[in-house]
Amino acid sequence: RIMAVRAIGHQCWRAGSYEEAISSLTEVVEHDRAEEASTRLPRDLVNLGRVLRELGRWDEALAIGHEALAMANDLGDPLDQIYANNYFGHLYRAMGRPEDALAAFERARIGSTEINLPVRLTFNLLAIAALQMDLGRIEESWETYEEAVETARRTGRADSLAAGLSFYGDALMAVGQPEAAIPRYEEAATILRPLGVDQALARAMGNLATAREQAGHASAADSWAETRLLREHLGDQQGVLEAVEHEARLRTSDPDRLSALHDVALTLATDLGDVEAEARIRNSLAITAWKRGELDEAAREYATAAARLRLTEERPGLGAVLNGRGAVLTHLGRYDEAQAVLDEAREINEAAGDLERGADSFAALGALAREQNDVTRAFDLYQSCLEHRRLSGDRVGEGWALHRLAEIATLAGAPDRAATFSATARAIARETRHSPLERACAKLASPDDASSST
Repeated sequence: RIMAVRAIGHQCWRAGSYEEAISSLTEVVEHDRAEEASTRLPRDLVNLGRVLRELGRWDEALAIGHEALAMANDLGDPLDQIYANNYFGHLYRAMGRPEDALAAFERARIGSTEINLPVRLTFNLLAIAALQMDLGRIEESWETYEEAVETARRTGRADSLAAGLSFYGDALMAVGQPEAAIPRYEEAATILRPLGVDQALARAMGNLATAREQAGHASAADSWAETRLLREHLGDQQGVLEAVEHEARLRTSDPDRLSALHDVALTLATDLGDVEAEARIRNSLAITAWKRGELDEAAREYATAAARLRLTEERPGLGAVLNGRGAVLTHLGRYDEAQAVLDEAREINEAAGDLERGADSFAALGALAREQNDVTRAFDLYQSCLEHRRLSGDRVGEGWALHRLAEIATLAGAPDRAATFSATARAIARETRHSPLERACAKLASPDDASSST
């Protein structure tokens, strides 16, 4: 019977039902204590302690760990000592004590080496590498990750090697090195693929797709398509939706494929009741319609997206959608509506402290004022946009704001001022190698095109 109770405790823990897990695992520990000859007590204590750790009950978790380690030492069982030290490593890390955690994992590493447990050694090395990364010991961390992967490779265990490679890839992604992460994820996926479709393979492919997308690889869209198929096989609808959304962002040059992906994504979001996802997709549909010149359709999709987001707490997302809708309404000549929408967008973005979207609001309001021939107001709004771009560190956006100010100065009959703005914008275009901005600056400099209103 006690084996069944132990199994229930593990199931509850994995399911996140921590109170139920504590009840079952406490019963197991009490049974072990009653059986004085029980050798299971150290590991059962560790299992109970892990649940207490999840609940942040630090004092109890520490006491459990000390009892488990003391018993492992009394029994002279090196495997239980490794388990106990590994437990302390995870506990101290969760408590924000990285140096103590590192020392505990190091003890577990030494123990794993001494009794030749390469799989255990692999996971302790991975934990050490992650902590070294947390502590800023970057080069040391890379060396430890390499050691962990090579240790896993020697075990001949495909699952351990794939896990090591995936964790290494995750660490590289965390420091903005997707190119370096790609070969790790590729190898992990190659190792897992012959084992059949499971969560580990789907995660590896999703990680690979993300890395390729961030690195700007053309193969990223196909990677997301494969990830989608894996998630469909597993019946993971939320995972399918994520993959379809990513693939859609990368298929903009294929209108038919893009439309089909949007249809699939919208159906999934509706079936899942995922309001935020539906709003994101409708926002994408609005942008696509705008690019096709279908402004009325774009305005409708933006309005629906905004309506969905009003049902949630996703205020920054609402600010972005309203920016788009206001810009489209401006193009449609519906100026009063555009003003109201963009004023709300600006208020939302400013309240959220979102400099980038706030800058977008001021840019859209500037364009609206310009369409209404209010040059003075347009100039002030683009100045606010420029300040936001500078504060957010957006150099390309700063260049475009300066270009708009140059256009307004030209319209206002201030050529010297326009030339100063334009020269600074062109310098930024060259610095950032942003050719669309450089072309716009060159076009403005042409006497035949002083009235550009893009």
